[in-house]
Amino acid sequence: MKRFVIISTYPAHGSKNIGDQLITSCLQNLVSDAISDAQFDVIWRADYWENVKKTVLEADHVFFACLALRQRMSENIYPYLQQVLDSGVPFSVVAAGTDLEVEKNDNIYE
Repeated sequence: MKRFVIISTYPAHGSKNIGDQLITSCLQNLVSDAISDAQFDVIWRADYWENVKKTVLEADHVFFACLALRQRMSENIYPYLQQVLDSGVPFSVVAAGTDLEVEKNDNIYE
């Protein structure tokens, strides 16, 4: 059995953006079609590390479903981003969206 974590931008308890839900669902279906014994945990991108740590560390792979590119990503958007990157668990970004005002600044990462 393969354990996969999907870090989703879809908050079931919040905005309920249908596009974000479709990305999460389609990713799950795609991986399930390729790996019959896949097991999934879907976690909210803005949860606390203490709440998702065990799930992430036990995963065979972590997927970021529609990575939300924003300013101060590790502070506000993905408070546990650095822990995922440092965990050693392989990860992939499946899609990405941004709300950065790139025309106002040469360095969008400030």
